Amino acid sequence: MKKRALISGNTRGIGKAITDTLIQNGYDVVGIARNKAQDGNTRSIDLANISALPKHIQSLAKKPFDVIVHNAGCGLFGPLENLSFSDIQHILNLNLHAHILITKILLPSMKRQKKGDIIFIGSESAKTAKKLGTLYCASKFGLRGFALALRDECARFGIRVSLIHPGAVKTDFFQEQHFQPGENPGEHLKAEDVAKAVLLILNARKGTVFEEIFIQPQKPRFIIS
Repeated sequence: MKKRALISGNTRGIGKAITDTLIQNGYDVVGIARNKAQDGNTRSIDLANISALPKHIQSLAKKPFDVIVHNAGCGLFGPLENLSFSDIQHILNLNLHAHILITKILLPSMKRQKKGDIIFIGSESAKTAKKLGTLYCASKFGLRGFALALRDECARFGIRVSLIHPGAVKTDFFQEQHFQPGENPGEHLKAEDVAKAVLLILNARKGTVFEEIFIQPQKPRFIIS
């Protein structure tokens, strides 16, 4: 039987690359994203709407998942005083709170199965904090702490918890930012690089786990626009 995977933010960028890679490798993929994909396998759910999220996820939990990939997220950068209260709530909801709630709802079935993989797509900003990134770093540092504690909690149930921390990935994430990764091949990552890391985690020998994978361009460079 095909293994069943849930991927958030699967309609573009890193999420789409992961979706395509898992489908090519025989997984039955269910996606959740604000904008529904045309393949019919994506549920249109606004993950930042925390109050409505449990009902949506519980409807998906009727059939257990073998793999959960927490990928959805967005970035907002600038001086803290320029960020609105709604900005703060939106980023923390989408980048952190939604992943915690989804995991809480789906984890019991994985524990009953005594197997499964939970993968969080983090960021280099979960390791190195920089100016103008207070809110984004807070969400990614929080996600990293949650995932590492969860990994320790789930080990005895046979559930593997992993984090992938990419550097600058050349996707439409940067369309609304004031900076862009460099154009040369060694100055940015591609979404497919992250998808390959997901597959590496899933294909690891039973009983082993990649706790954290940090991926960087060989010669990272940003262009300020």
